[in-house]
Amino acid sequence: MSETNRLLKRKNVWYYRRRVPLPLVSKVGKKFIQISLETSSLAEAKKRRTVRDLEWDTRFDAFENGGDDPVAGDVADKPEVPFVDLVRRYVDRIDHRSAHRLLADGPADLAEQRAMRMDNELELQALTTPDDPHVAEWVYHAERRMLADLDVAVADSLSASRSAEIVRRGLVEIARRKAARLHDDFSKKHFDHLFDPDRPMEVLFGELAKQHLAMKLEEAEANTQSSKWVEKVTAHVALIREIVGDKKPVSAIDFDESLRVRSVIAQLPSNRSKFYPKLSIEKAIQQGKKDGRATMAFITQTDYLRTFKDILDLGCLKRLLPNNPAATLQPLKKDQVALDKKRLPFSEEQVRSVLTSPFYHQCSPGASKPYSKPDRDWRFWLPLICALMGMRPLEVCQLLVGDIHKTPKGTDFIDVAETKDDDDENVKTLKTSASRRQIPIHPELLKIGFLNFVDGRRSMVGEKGRLFAHLKPDAHGNSASYPMKRFRDHFLPAAIKLQPRQSFYSFRHSFRDALRRCEAPASALKALGGWTEAKAVSDHYGTTHDPDHQAQWIAKVVYEGLDLGFLEGAY
Repeated sequence: MSETNRLLKRKNVWYYRRRVPLPLVSKVGKKFIQISLETSSLAEAKKRRTVRDLEWDTRFDAFENGGDDPVAGDVADKPEVPFVDLVRRYVDRIDHRSAHRLLADGPADLAEQRAMRMDNELELQALTTPDDPHVAEWVYHAERRMLADLDVAVADSLSASRSAEIVRRGLVEIARRKAARLHDDFSKKHFDHLFDPDRPMEVLFGELAKQHLAMKLEEAEANTQSSKWVEKVTAHVALIREIVGDKKPVSAIDFDESLRVRSVIAQLPSNRSKFYPKLSIEKAIQQGKKDGRATMAFITQTDYLRTFKDILDLGCLKRLLPNNPAATLQPLKKDQVALDKKRLPFSEEQVRSVLTSPFYHQCSPGASKPYSKPDRDWRFWLPLICALMGMRPLEVCQLLVGDIHKTPKGTDFIDVAETKDDDDENVKTLKTSASRRQIPIHPELLKIGFLNFVDGRRSMVGEKGRLFAHLKPDAHGNSASYPMKRFRDHFLPAAIKLQPRQSFYSFRHSFRDALRRCEAPASALKALGGWTEAKAVSDHYGTTHDPDHQAQWIAKVVYEGLDLGFLEGAY
């Protein structure tokens, strides 16, 4: 037989294609059976062909014998059941029938009982003897009967050798249960853990991954996570499902399978969906290597592995796995960049160059050619606020006029908080719970005229209006995406030479360095920057966010050589 007999390749995918016997065409409803084997590998296709051969041999036999097979099209029309569950059902059914027969027509005397025990012992001996010539035939016929009697389709495409081994174990289980009954031993309900009658039905990886994602999405909705976060989580789960395969039984995922998943993640090119959207994982890896594409970053690989682990953790909670085989796995290639070097701060010279660039001189009082484009306000205030107050870009871009307050003691501050009602027109989100804080406004910003700018906006839009009206949220609700793109592509490169791992967020890291230079305590780091430093239980009591108290530290945030006096009264 040709190695590609009953195999057809279309668009790099193998199909099972088989001619329907002419007398059966009217019953089957077609002249050919054609089913995707969902693989581009010929070796794997040949293994899956064996399963389909068994399936269709049985169905054709049923038609020839006058049976009423409900399949009038593809096997996919039948309910799909994992192969292990098929064997379990078969074992339970045959064992029940064997027990009933023994009860109804047991041995007449001791001699017959000994003979029955001997026959059973010989059967067990054959089933547990490697290469016994009879075993392969027994397994083949048992598998055919199984598929014919249970009227279902196989949900997972196991290799022929593995499916045969599961059937053999099932036959051994049947023989052992019969042997126990013949010896009046009723102490065990099963011998092989695979056929424990109390064991839950097999769950496929796709089902488990769907439940995991549903739980994540429910949590996201309850905690008002951004749509960008939701898309990210959804994409992570989708890739892991593609790597593992939806039809793989959860119980079949072991340490070796986990290593394979890690290996695939390590080889995937970065931005695969952008550069190779129509290629399978295997082809994308090959093409990425050929094109010299970089693989995914360490942190991205870590995120995908974490998703895989989380799905398997759910499997452990549902008692589908005894333990998580991926629990200790880390990306293959170690991270070459230290955690504190992931994003570098701007040097004091760079901060000085940006904040005294020609743009700011165009915004100074009495400028010969004042800057008057619509982006003036946010382009002016964003770098100043982030460098002198350490706020995240999104925290600044989503500010409302009503977020600027004054304490009873006279300290002006910005209240960084999320909106309470998702139905608010101007929704605000925070990165973490530690991001909720009240930051005293830097004295330099007060001199420049920040409060005058706020009062001007208040007279125009009221307390609930946006401070920066021209910044509109993107599809993910992020009002900082557009200004960050403009700073990245144009404004920052025009003012300074960016070094690797520097971006607009480097202002926030420069702010942290400035706090260190003035020896601000850890409580100030948390109160002003929203960084979580404290771990002691006592740190959760009392408040360190008092703007009156923290004003002393914000006033000490300075950059050597930076003189903003030329901007005083700009607003």
